[in-house]
Amino acid sequence: SWILRTMLSTAPATPLKKVPRRAFGTQLGNDKLSPTLPLVGLGCSSFSTFFWTPDDLGDEQQHPAPLLTVDTITKDHPRVQEWIETICFAVVECGITLLDTAPWYGHGTSEVVIGLALQESAELRA
Repeated sequence: SWILRTMLSTAPATPLKKVPRRAFGTQLGNDKLSPTLPLVGLGCSSFSTFFWTPDDLGDEQQHPAPLLTVDTITKDHPRVQEWIETICFAVVECGITLLDTAPWYGHGTSEVVIGLALQESAELRA
């Protein structure tokens, strides 16, 4: 995918594996909240239909592709496979742990793709 190619072309020769962090606000008395955030995150709006047309989501065998929704999205779709590979690369190879998503990114499809990536890779769940 163009996202993965861009990440590979700009990735450091030696992957960070641990992204630097910075202080974030104040500790709210909840030990489950981290007082720091990673300096680099992965924007996940493109892992949805937010920026893609049906023609963009299609492939040579099926053009245009059916609309991807939270009810129809599967890990077998070629574009979804690319998105999963990109998430896995960002987390496992680059050490990115902040995945920026929101419900309006494809009306929830971004979150579904992140969930599919988590199911796909035991390294992401570690």
